[in-house]
Amino acid sequence: MRLDRMILGAMAAGLVLALALNIPRNVTADDDDDRDRECSNATLRGPYGINVSGIRPAGPGVTEMFAGIAVRTYDGQGAFSHLDKSKGQITQTSPYRMSTGTYDVSANCTGTAIFFPPGLPAIETSFVIVERGKQVKEITTGPGPAIVTAIGHKQ
Repeated sequence: MRLDRMILGAMAAGLVLALALNIPRNVTADDDDDRDRECSNATLRGPYGINVSGIRPAGPGVTEMFAGIAVRTYDGQGAFSHLDKSKGQITQTSPYRMSTGTYDVSANCTGTAIFFPPGLPAIETSFVIVERGKQVKEITTGPGPAIVTAIGHKQ
């Protein structure tokens, strides 16, 4: 009986240790080495190459899967220019299109952006800045049924 208790005790201790090692210590948008670092609009400055994919509207009541590429150039003060091209299941390949937008970065390295593609509703996004500003990970938050992710790498 004593051996059973020792085995159960060892298993319980192992479980507690495994749980303790897997609980995040401090979740932030920055890398662990950047915990004391704060971000601002100036964190994003210059061109970022972006890879985009997801589901977007393709007509009334219709959505399509698509992939795209873009270059977004941030000015470090809250505005950007955006050049993109995409291919959808239904709409096929689009020509390059230029748009502009604005962004706002919080001290915790999260932010929001809105950009205005020609002939379409404004697109709203949320993002996190990682790798000391070398990468931006972004999702659409509006409008409508779009579910899009993007990863931008500083050029």
